[in-house]
Amino acid sequence: MDGLITDQLRKHAPGRFSTLLVLLSIGVAVCLSACALPSRETAAPSAEEQQRYTQRQAYSAYTRARLQIVDGEIDMAVAELQRAISFDDQSAYLYAVLASIYLDRGQTDMALEQLHKALTVEPHHLTSELMLADCYHAQGKTDQAIETFQQVLERHPDLEDVYLHISRLYVSQQHYDQADRILHQWIERQPQSINGLMELAHLYRLRGQEKQAITSYERVIELAPQDRRVYLQLGRVLERQGQFDEALTLYDEAARQTEEWSYFDHLGSTLLIQLGRYPEALLRLESILQRDPSDVEALGKQGFIYIEQQRWVEAEATFRQALPYHPVSSQLFYWLAFALEHQQRWTEAVQYYQMVEQPQVLKLEALLRMSVVYMATEEFDLAAEMLEQVLTLNDSDVRVFLRLAALYQKQQHYEDALSVLNRGLRVHPQEEDLFYSQGVIYELQGKREQTEQMMREALTLNPHHVGALNHLAYIYAEAEENLEEALEMAQLAAQLSPRAAVLDTLGWVYYHMRLFEQARDPLEQAVAKSPDDVLVLEHLGDLYRQLSLIDDARQTYDRILQLQPDNPAVAEKLQELLP
Repeated sequence: MDGLITDQLRKHAPGRFSTLLVLLSIGVAVCLSACALPSRETAAPSAEEQQRYTQRQAYSAYTRARLQIVDGEIDMAVAELQRAISFDDQSAYLYAVLASIYLDRGQTDMALEQLHKALTVEPHHLTSELMLADCYHAQGKTDQAIETFQQVLERHPDLEDVYLHISRLYVSQQHYDQADRILHQWIERQPQSINGLMELAHLYRLRGQEKQAITSYERVIELAPQDRRVYLQLGRVLERQGQFDEALTLYDEAARQTEEWSYFDHLGSTLLIQLGRYPEALLRLESILQRDPSDVEALGKQGFIYIEQQRWVEAEATFRQALPYHPVSSQLFYWLAFALEHQQRWTEAVQYYQMVEQPQVLKLEALLRMSVVYMATEEFDLAAEMLEQVLTLNDSDVRVFLRLAALYQKQQHYEDALSVLNRGLRVHPQEEDLFYSQGVIYELQGKREQTEQMMREALTLNPHHVGALNHLAYIYAEAEENLEEALEMAQLAAQLSPRAAVLDTLGWVYYHMRLFEQARDPLEQAVAKSPDDVLVLEHLGDLYRQLSLIDDARQTYDRILQLQPDNPAVAEKLQELLP
């Protein structure tokens, strides 16, 4: 009976000194000691007989409460416990059981009331004292919790869990010195305490004292070489310090000591994948699969490595090998589809992308990948449909609005593109790229005023937006307006991102300011970065004409006509330079 009672307290007070709750059974005798004695058949029961009767009533009520707890009928259990206490109000144990239920339900004030009653009846009732400390902690009264635990230690100096809990409470207050002191106090009493040494190592890690943490973990390994927790924690410390080979050696040793080969091979393979050491990772994964060909995690990692190495056929084969062992895995469907997509097996790729369901983030990625497939097959309506589905499920990613607008822009459906961008701005009103993309579309429509307005909006939100700086500078250069401002914008854009288009704009601004010598360097750099860009080449050819570098101009125009034979404007310019 005592064991059953203790089990119920454990169930309804999870984590609350489970190793100590066995002590609770001591209190059962207070209310149960007479329950089996026969009653006398007398007209006037004695005081002793009356006490036995009430104790039997208390026991019956407690028994009903215990059964109701098992059935999950907690309110009825509370009522029966209160009834039991009404028959035996001197049982600290009954108060503690009732308090544990209140504490489990978050009713800390009611739990405190019962615990104070228990400690009034029995001032040093161990379980009630421990629960009282736990209750103080739940109420955020950390100092009172620590004080209560310390009072327990004065009478019970060998209770390991109490030392550990005091240490954790000090850590929660960032009082690391006090936490260190209480742990060392325990370890001095029990130098071979595995839990104490593990807790001390954790404290060292919190304080950034990695070397001391390693020493504590190594001591645990000496004492308990088959405890896998310590290898896991020590491995993390070594990884964080960049001692990757030492961590791998540790995992190998852990596998030998614990005989948990697959577990530690997985840790090692994960580390090797993170380091990009794929051949070594594959060796470990093959070792796992030799022991268990159905290890889906190992097959998944193997397939991922093949994806990273762009070994699409092998990736496909690996994911297909894993599917029979996990036939409803959205992860496997996604990566198999990804491998098929990169083999341009579009129909099969879509088939598996469509099978991805959960988690939602993976389903969204599958829809995005399907939009890419449909764009590759020029099924633009289906691509747009996939992106619309993404936005229906989750409109938090501004890139989806931008991608859908770009799709409509590619089809010259400019009004549809603008509509999508306006939808995006209702959700993301501070997103500069949405304004910028609107400006680009207005430019394609020849709407100069709206183009400038949108670019200015983007720059208000982000003065360093390279695209907006570059576009406005180019527009002003072409119109030969606001050239000083255009130069400032082009110079800033070139500092931020000296790519070909940006350098071309800078050179073109100088050109229209008639600063031809200054224009030469950025335009030549632009051509060097993008030697087949016809527009950039034409700008450089025009500059060479202005600098009277006729041969250079001819060669540049000739290069354009090689790339684009049907270009009458450039052909005319070249004709003008012929002798």
